[in-house]
Amino acid sequence: MLGFAGCLPSILIHRWSRGRARFTQQESLEAANFTFGPTLIVIACALLAFVPYVGWAFALIGAATWLALAVFSVIAAVTVNKGRPYVYRFNWYLYDLVTRHRAERRKARQESGPIDATGEITAVRPGQRTQDTNER
Repeated sequence: MLGFAGCLPSILIHRWSRGRARFTQQESLEAANFTFGPTLIVIACALLAFVPYVGWAFALIGAATWLALAVFSVIAAVTVNKGRPYVYRFNWYLYDLVTRHRAERRKARQESGPIDATGEITAVRPGQRTQDTNER
């Protein structure tokens, strides 16, 4: 229902509900995925609205995007409140892409060896202690 406020409420609810309420987690992730793209569009249009001569067009695009975001969020809230899952028609799943890349980078950092001064990953031989383990 808070889709008119952008993607932040959906993301916060999704983070809060992880491991607690599966239906809430599922639907808030769907809402976060849907609201992420339009939120970026509205922010960009709000910034571009100050451009002379063409700013009015960006203001109209931003307002129309925000209105569509609010309408689809209310429709989804009514459906989910009845206990049925809701799938948005125009969902780009951008939030999933962002979080997946972040998880992949985190995993790569954990699996990599130490990095030298040039930024290259150096191989660690078995039994060799790294500088990081010496400091601990």
